[in-house]
Amino acid sequence: YHVIQNADTLSASFIDNSVCEANLKGTDPDNDLAVIAVPLSNISESTMGQIKVATIGDSAALKVGEQVVAIGNALGYGQSVTTGIVSATNRTITTSVTENAETVPSYIQTNAAVNPGNSGGGLFDAQARLVGVVNSKSSGSDVEGLGFAIPIDTARPVIEQLITQGYVSG
Repeated sequence: YHVIQNADTLSASFIDNSVCEANLKGTDPDNDLAVIAVPLSNISESTMGQIKVATIGDSAALKVGEQVVAIGNALGYGQSVTTGIVSATNRTITTSVTENAETVPSYIQTNAAVNPGNSGGGLFDAQARLVGVVNSKSSGSDVEGLGFAIPIDTARPVIEQLITQGYVSG
């Protein structure tokens, strides 16, 4: 959500550097999630041939020390991949989006490099299953390797409601 909250227009870029206009399906500020969509008719056949559907994993089964990969668009340079481990699970943090939320969600903590532009990207386990949505990082001169992802077990039902209803119901 924090990535698109002040956007006037939305677009999605793909691995082949093609860009398509996107539409907002819905947002959930409390969980810092948003869903955008690109009409399939706007995506070229060659780009479609490179798109793979992610296999959804089980974030509740993650163990501290497991390897993970964060995929995103670090610093706006294009697709990037970093690797690390699960440093902690059920980590509670407060972000600028969640500071006024009724409940503060828990996160997966990783030491995989998370930089501006990674938010909204996937966090994958060693079997290439999506286990989280990269969300934020702690920064400062005394902080290194402190990235966070929304567990997919938290995100999935929210995403499904945003796709089907455009909002999250109680």
